[in-house]
Amino acid sequence: MAARKNQPKAAAAPSPEAAQRLVHDLHVHQVELETQNEELRRAQAELEASRARYFDLYDLAPVGYITVSETGLILEANLTAANLLGVARGALVKQPLTRFIVKEDQDLQYLHCKQLFAGGTPQACELRMLRSLQDSPVHTQDGSRGRSPSKRGAGARQEALPKQDATPFWARLDATAVQDAQGTRVCRVVIHDITARKFQDEERDLTARLIVLANTPDGFPERLSALTACLQAWSGCEAVGIRLQAGDDYPYYETRGFPSGFVEKEDHLCARGPNGEILHDGKGDPVLECMCGNILRGRFDPAQPFFTAHGSFWTNSTTALLASTTDADRHARVRNRCPAEGYESVALIPLRARQQTFGLLQFNDRQPNRFTPERIAHFERLADSLAIALAQRQAEDTLRESEERHRVLFEASHDALMTLAPPAWNFTACNPATVAMFKVRDEADFTARAPWELSPETQPDGRASAEKAGAMIEAAMREGAHFFKWTHRRTDGETFPAEVLLTRVKQQGHTYLQATVRDITARERFEARLRQSEKLEAIGQLAGGVAHDFNNQLTAVIGYAEMLCARLDEPNLKRYAEIVHTAAQRAADLTADLLAFAREGQYESVPVDLHQVILETAEMLQRSIDKRIEIELRLHAPAAVVTGDPTQLQNALLNLGLNARDAMPDGGTLTFETRIAPLDTLFCARHPGVLQPGDHLLLTVTDTGHGMSDAVKRHLFEPFFTTKPVGKGTGMGLAAVHGTVGKHQGAIDVSSEVGHGTCFKIYLPLAKTPALPAAPDRTAAAAPLVKLRILVVDDEELVCALASEVLQEAGHTVTTAADGNQALEIYRRHWQDIDLVLLDMMMPKLSGSETFRAMKAINPGVRVILSSGFSLDGDAQAVLSDGALGFVAKPYRRGELLAAIAQVTQRQG
Repeated sequence: MAARKNQPKAAAAPSPEAAQRLVHDLHVHQVELETQNEELRRAQAELEASRARYFDLYDLAPVGYITVSETGLILEANLTAANLLGVARGALVKQPLTRFIVKEDQDLQYLHCKQLFAGGTPQACELRMLRSLQDSPVHTQDGSRGRSPSKRGAGARQEALPKQDATPFWARLDATAVQDAQGTRVCRVVIHDITARKFQDEERDLTARLIVLANTPDGFPERLSALTACLQAWSGCEAVGIRLQAGDDYPYYETRGFPSGFVEKEDHLCARGPNGEILHDGKGDPVLECMCGNILRGRFDPAQPFFTAHGSFWTNSTTALLASTTDADRHARVRNRCPAEGYESVALIPLRARQQTFGLLQFNDRQPNRFTPERIAHFERLADSLAIALAQRQAEDTLRESEERHRVLFEASHDALMTLAPPAWNFTACNPATVAMFKVRDEADFTARAPWELSPETQPDGRASAEKAGAMIEAAMREGAHFFKWTHRRTDGETFPAEVLLTRVKQQGHTYLQATVRDITARERFEARLRQSEKLEAIGQLAGGVAHDFNNQLTAVIGYAEMLCARLDEPNLKRYAEIVHTAAQRAADLTADLLAFAREGQYESVPVDLHQVILETAEMLQRSIDKRIEIELRLHAPAAVVTGDPTQLQNALLNLGLNARDAMPDGGTLTFETRIAPLDTLFCARHPGVLQPGDHLLLTVTDTGHGMSDAVKRHLFEPFFTTKPVGKGTGMGLAAVHGTVGKHQGAIDVSSEVGHGTCFKIYLPLAKTPALPAAPDRTAAAAPLVKLRILVVDDEELVCALASEVLQEAGHTVTTAADGNQALEIYRRHWQDIDLVLLDMMMPKLSGSETFRAMKAINPGVRVILSSGFSLDGDAQAVLSDGALGFVAKPYRRGELLAAIAQVTQRQG
């Protein structure tokens, strides 16, 4: 009963109106549900589309997106990140981020990660990342291989990709710390490849730095050393070098990192022939070897991958290059020393300016894969900028050096240099030599003068200086340069001869003339002295020949006059014979002077103490000259030994002393002075002859007489020239002095002015050995102890007859021969019967020296005395050295001939 009570009452049937309302409400509700379902389906479709768009944007974004855990593992990455790192997208997951960061930059990334997770503040940094060249497994620090990363912090240092498996690139990392769906802290990282910008920044900074280095005030080698160091540091390459043109070759001007042996072998590129000569191609250019030579000569094919359109060469593997190409591909002429040295990565970049290649940059590394096309293009742009800077600096240095050389030459020149500007052609500048040459105060004083002020009114040809100067200027402007002789005048009125070169110069749009003026006063004096010396030499040869013939004649005259004097008893006849003998002896003295002038009168060559000769000469002069003439001796030379003939030297001093006596008829002072004079090359060049640089004995003979004019000085040493009255002199004294000095390898100068006396300066070379003691008088030798069989050989019949008579009178047996051939015939048949030969040196057909040598071939023990009207030198000295026993000079006296024979006899036993 209770259950029934609790049962609901049966619902009353709704009314039609209520049912209708209910149906309506249900229909409305159904429509609402269908609308909501449609909206849900549309929202889901939009969500799917949005999600697809998100993943497209994420994967295909121009930057890399990665999600990194707190432990540094990559949890997620988009396709761009995978491409940047060179690893498949799936393979990136669970990889440590530091594996793709250059080892040296890992600490920077670790610091930013630590700051990010500690403070939550977004972080950004720029560092170098690594792009893998192959998908290699992880290499852990302990050397194990696997995919399990180290459980260290997000920035903990991990082993980076090996260099040979990766290439670096610059990246900017923007990192933000967030929580993932599970609430775990992760790091969202955006990776921007900023290599191009970095390269641009580096290129700009490096170019600016290189240009600054190229233009430093340091020397060129120091600048290139700094440039090379900069390039090596920037490129990171093991070795860097710069080749620059030097003549035909392109040697290394500076290197860093290359072994010294490599540089030594590769320094020169020119191909050479078997004799070391440089080989040239068909165009005449030197043949350059090595790949460097190809780049420098422009031998490249841009279609080959190892050449660029710019003309550079590069490879990341020389080993692979050699294995995959031919010599023709590489344009041959290569040495392959880089591969032999172990260099895999090689780049050669031309240095080119104004369409001319003047060098190259070389980058080498033993590691492969050091370069990319972008890197090579960067090298090329850098090289172009550097080439322009270097070429400009080289041009500036060359110009500056040229200007400095010109300035030094201009200022240091011994020639007067000056510039003249139109239209008045006034002087505008001059060098110090001009100031000295024209005796002006300074450059301002010189440029204030008109050109014609520094010339006499007329030139030697009679033309007015102003008129002729205008013609010379016109010729220089027309022809570009004009050379001529000119007479200038110094400001003190002295005129001097000069050579002038006018040169037209164009500079900075202006035209002017540069004049080079050379004072040729000294040269003309030298040329005059040379002409005089040649004239005297010619006269001397003539005089020597004449003197030799005179001596032959005088030998007979003096000899027979002596014989007459000895045999005549009638007083008048004997007096006549003595007069003939005296006259002949004077003639003999004159021929001795002629021979001295002709430098043929030196009969001895021994060390002579000139101080002793001067003392003896002064003593002789004091006994013979006017007592009003005072003789002073100033013998200051510490050593006065010369090599020569003491008699000839004393005769020369006597001649100078007697010449000084005649110049001081009213008395005066005659001074003999000696000192040591060091002679330089320039002084010796000004004295034609045999002077050699070094210390010489200077003998100065000075008088206080009436002096000489220039006209007299010009002829002073000519034979027979005299200013004395007729009968007062032969004119041979000073000529003989000149010849004697020349024969002694010396030189003589004279200076004199009318009314101011005369000074002779004689320069003689010092001897290296001490003077010998005085020789005994050979004319006093005793008569021969034995009678000899003597062969007399002379082409002069009179001399032959005289010698024969003198010798026969002395008890000798004599045979005569008129020439060398006849003498040889006699000696060849009768040499065992001939004890001595008196042999003339000067004979036709066969000379005395030739005759002697032929006789010595017949009998090596032949005994010969030489006779000559010339000196004891040349052939005569050679024959004496070869075994001849003595020498007697013509004209000889009876006693001299017999004494010579006696001395030979005594010496031979």
